[in-house]
Amino acid sequence: KAMEVIRDRFLLVGTIEEFDEFLVLLNGILKTPFNKILYRSKNIASDNKELQLPQGFHERVEELNDLDRELYDWVKNELIPEYIKQHGAGFGEDLKEFRRLLNDPDTHPTKAIPSLIMRRAYVRPVTGLIRRWNGMPYSGSYAD
Repeated sequence: KAMEVIRDRFLLVGTIEEFDEFLVLLNGILKTPFNKILYRSKNIASDNKELQLPQGFHERVEELNDLDRELYDWVKNELIPEYIKQHGAGFGEDLKEFRRLLNDPDTHPTKAIPSLIMRRAYVRPVTGLIRRWNGMPYSGSYAD
């Protein structure tokens, strides 16, 4: 059912491991310049220590998430290659150019500060007032 929903209702899906590829594919669909979709990685874990989990834990997680794994494998091994084929022969070059721009500090847009100002000076107060009007706290989790 999830595969059917993805095919019928989603423009594009991807995996986190192939985030750059996803952005290049999305860029190809939306026809936007690469500088509009550049990003910077933040809050990356500095260590890759493996958690010590009880014996049999991984096997139980795999067993409980069997359908999720099947969906993930379908997206990774069938759907994404299909998207790349639809993108055309220039996908590899587009990905290479996108990654070059990602690593070039001169190409990153300077929208971060205006965006931050907009969120703090306009969006946060307006949404806070809307929340208060609807009997919710001015800020915080929707689960509160």
